[in-house]
Amino acid sequence: MPLLRGQTRDFFVDRFNGGMVGFQRGCGHRRPPSSGCCAGAENANSYYHLHPYLNNRVPFMFKEKIRQVWSSLCSFAVSLPGWARQNYVWGLLIVPCLFVVLMYYISGNNIFGWQNSSYCKNDLEIIHPSLLACALLLAAVGWIKTRDFSLTCLFFLCAGAFSREILGQGYSSVFVIAIIGVIVCADQNRERIKTLINSKWASSFLATTFICYIASQLLDRGVVKRIGWLVTMDTSWKPLYSSNIEESLEALGGVFLVLTVLTLIVSAIKRKKSE
Repeated sequence: MPLLRGQTRDFFVDRFNGGMVGFQRGCGHRRPPSSGCCAGAENANSYYHLHPYLNNRVPFMFKEKIRQVWSSLCSFAVSLPGWARQNYVWGLLIVPCLFVVLMYYISGNNIFGWQNSSYCKNDLEIIHPSLLACALLLAAVGWIKTRDFSLTCLFFLCAGAFSREILGQGYSSVFVIAIIGVIVCADQNRERIKTLINSKWASSFLATTFICYIASQLLDRGVVKRIGWLVTMDTSWKPLYSSNIEESLEALGGVFLVLTVLTLIVSAIKRKKSE
C-alpha cells in the first residue's frame, strides 16, 4: 500500500507539472530539457517552485496590459490636437450653440410645457435612449452588411452609452470603460479602422458627439455654475434653464452619434465596392 500511494502521488505530480510546463511555454517561459536519473527528481520538486513563479508572472502580465492601455491613451491624446486642426469640420460647433439658443427660447416661452424642467427632462430622457438604441441597431446592421471593423468599435461604444443611460448615472463607469476599450482597440488596429479615420465627416460627427456630452456633464456636475460664481462673485448665481440645456445637449449628442454611424456605413459600403 505505501508503494501504491507513492506511485499515485508521483503520477498526479507528474501530470500537474506537465500542465504547468504547457502554461509556462504559453507565457513565453522556456525550461531546459531534463534527462537521465535526475528527471524524476526535478519533476517531483518543481511543484514547490510553482507558486513563486505565478506570484511573479501574473503581476507582470497585468502590468504589461496596463502599460499598453496607458500607451494607447497617451498616443490618442497626443494625436488628437493635430487631427482636430487638419480634419475636424469646425463649422459643426455652430450646431450645439444654436441648439442651446433654441432651448432657451423654447423654455422661456413654455413651448411643450418645457418651462417646467421636470416635463422637459421626462421627454428628453425618452428621446435620448431611443436615439442611442437606433445608433446601436444601425451599427449592428452595418457591421453585418460590411464587416467593417470601425462599425464594430462603434457598436461597443453605442452599447456602453446605451447601458449607462438605461442603468443610470451611477453606471457612468460602463461608458468610460467602453470609451477606453475602443481607444485601445483602435490604436492597436489602426489599419482596420481606416474607414473611420479617412471619413472626415464621420470622425467629425463622432468628435461633436463627445463635445455635446462633455458640455452636458459640465452643466450637470456644476462646473459651469462654479465658474459663474468666480465671475459674478455671487454664490447664488445659477445658469438659467441649466437642467433643460443639459438634457438637450445629451439628446443632441445622440443625434450626432446616429449621424456618425450612418456616415460610416455609407463610407464602408463605398470602400467595399472599390475593393
